[in-house]
Amino acid sequence: MKAETLRLINKYKRTANLPSFEETALALERLRLEYYPTTERMVRIVLLDPGLCCQLLRTGNSVFYNPMGLPMKTISRVISLLGYENLKSLAKGPHFSKEDLKNKELSRELAISILAAHFAGKAALKKNLNAEEAYLATLLKRLGRLILLLYSPEYYEKIKSLPPRQRKEAFYVVGEKLAKQWNFPEFILNNLEGREVFIRPKRLEHLCLYADLMAAGIVAEKGPLGWENLFHSLDEVDEVIKNFSKNAGHLPDPILSQLKIEISAKPSLSDVKVGPYLPEEALNLAQKFLTSLCEELSAEGQLIYREGERFFQMDSQGEKEIKEGSFKRFLMSNEIVAYDGRVYLPVAFHKLPAILMVIDYQKPLSNEELYGLRFIKRTLEDLLEKL
Repeated sequence: MKAETLRLINKYKRTANLPSFEETALALERLRLEYYPTTERMVRIVLLDPGLCCQLLRTGNSVFYNPMGLPMKTISRVISLLGYENLKSLAKGPHFSKEDLKNKELSRELAISILAAHFAGKAALKKNLNAEEAYLATLLKRLGRLILLLYSPEYYEKIKSLPPRQRKEAFYVVGEKLAKQWNFPEFILNNLEGREVFIRPKRLEHLCLYADLMAAGIVAEKGPLGWENLFHSLDEVDEVIKNFSKNAGHLPDPILSQLKIEISAKPSLSDVKVGPYLPEEALNLAQKFLTSLCEELSAEGQLIYREGERFFQMDSQGEKEIKEGSFKRFLMSNEIVAYDGRVYLPVAFHKLPAILMVIDYQKPLSNEELYGLRFIKRTLEDLLEKL
């Protein structure tokens, strides 16, 4: 699958482009008629258009406009460099066609990206992070999905059917290759969807993940999932959404129809968590420990890991999502438990309950075996801490 993904990227990386909205070009034209087009007013319009943001970052970091190679990290800097007339020229196209935006999945992904970016920008201000960088990182987080939906919808559906980690990896590979080809800043690469599979998220990355989760929840009519991780109250969330709705009126109708912004105050699942995001090497290491342990005990075993409230089982066939059942209780206990013919060995990743080894073992555990399992648990956690 990865080889097929890379072939697809090589086919499209020089020709693929994320189109902009025709409505953005019209809004910029109106700006000149209604107001003096200050950089701040232009930025406010442009930041609601993922495609135009892509084109501006590519242009601002090109050799022609930036021969010294100084990284242009924000839209406000690029607009200051290009000026109003050049901005209008870029905004003239290529645009999403009406047929493109009739694709509900594409419109939904664009709506999630725009709303999530707004949440990230406002939350970043409260956390003393660079608001525009947080905004852009979240706006372009789903770049891999958007490009595949536009240029290869059949392959997109194929990726969607993959297990979660493989799906994330595929989206990340597409987004990363294009972002590098287009000279995007490092903070955008670090926040692309699926990056968390390879590198443990840090402060900005976690903010972008939660903002994306909130927006996806609102668009899916489930409410702003995980809002507690970014804001103090739902009133704050409502205020952010009201501010967003004031500026988003010019967006295409298919995008606006996906933004169910009136349901922000709907009760949502409390205490929603994302992560811990386990790098591939962490799972491979845990699998090797489990294999050796099963051979030593002459037993069968399975590896279970979690992402937020979701649990996944790994075996020789790959991985699949499973119901949490009693697994959550054993994982969160952080204690080795022998129960009903099984031994449950929980493993933390950076102090967060992350992996559960389940071993079918009918005999009672001796003190010596229990001591050995505790030693294995500590050793594996120490190794994972270094990743």
